[in-house]
Amino acid sequence: MGEIMAQITQQEEKPAEKQKILRKTFAAITAIFAIANGTVPIFRELLETLKEAISDEIPIEIHQDKLVLRVMDASRIKMANFVLHKEIFEEWHVTNKTKFKSAPLPARIFVALDDLIYTIEAAGKDAKARFQFNLVFSTVKRPIRVTVRKPEKCPKCGKPTDFNILPKEKQVRNKYKCGHCKWRGKVRKWERTEKEIEVEMTKDSNIEVEVTERTREKYSLKVLEPSKEEIPLPRIIFDAKFKLVAKDFQEKLKRMLKKTDHTAIVGSDKELKLLGESDTLGIDVTLEKGSDILLVAEANSPQKAKFSLAELISIMPKPKVADIVGLEYTTDMPMRVSWFTSLGSSTIEFYLAPRLDVDL
Repeated sequence: MGEIMAQITQQEEKPAEKQKILRKTFAAITAIFAIANGTVPIFRELLETLKEAISDEIPIEIHQDKLVLRVMDASRIKMANFVLHKEIFEEWHVTNKTKFKSAPLPARIFVALDDLIYTIEAAGKDAKARFQFNLVFSTVKRPIRVTVRKPEKCPKCGKPTDFNILPKEKQVRNKYKCGHCKWRGKVRKWERTEKEIEVEMTKDSNIEVEVTERTREKYSLKVLEPSKEEIPLPRIIFDAKFKLVAKDFQEKLKRMLKKTDHTAIVGSDKELKLLGESDTLGIDVTLEKGSDILLVAEANSPQKAKFSLAELISIMPKPKVADIVGLEYTTDMPMRVSWFTSLGSSTIEFYLAPRLDVDL
């Protein structure tokens, strides 16, 4: 009995292993943007198009000299890419007004579009809207074990050296046989500790909106945690480029939609054709270059691609936002739809995937 109690006492007196406490650091940024002089209604229309055609939530990237809004719809058929340069804003400040160190740029956040639109929903052409992004980020560095190989890539095929097809018993003294090109050689492998950096948005982050016209209204919006997915722009060479009067072109599309749900767009340097068909009707609409609808037509050779009419109509501009729209595409490749707005050198564009599952 005495021996057992002595063992228990020794176990209780054994010092507990120290757990390493991960240290959080904080960084912040304050970004202030104001729009006025008739820009508020245009900005509202841009946001409403994003909500109706693309997504209920949008990522906003804050750069030193611009805002970037780039998002795909849930079906990954459409993508919006807005680049708003600081020259279009009446007020622009990207600084740090907190006790924390400055956060690196670009800073990326997510915002609920419904709330953002609500803040400027009733604003008229004489309104001024001021947006203040108060963003605080926490950073934690976690130690992780990683496997290191030397060389990292096969000298023959360039593939990573993580696919050794030699049997375990033959992998002695770093012997290696590439599973891609069968190259034989030696690959050293060992483990080391590295630091993994995790950055999170804190609950202190918010967006303050002040709208001034006949009254002064103030709002506070929560900032959503951003998705880790970053969406690159498509790399496409467009062989056909057109400029059209947006309102008239959209009317042609809406009329076709009454009889069919998709159209084949055939373009050359002389004209643009919209082809469609139903069970009982064939449709062929020709827009000639130099007409009061088709202003510009450029094509190296005739190009044809099929698109959903409803999806194409959803990314067309309203007349008070853009009078002219640009279409660029290549046979059976995504189309780029550009709005020519009054927002200076800013970019307002959409990408639409083609329909490859229909014959026309």
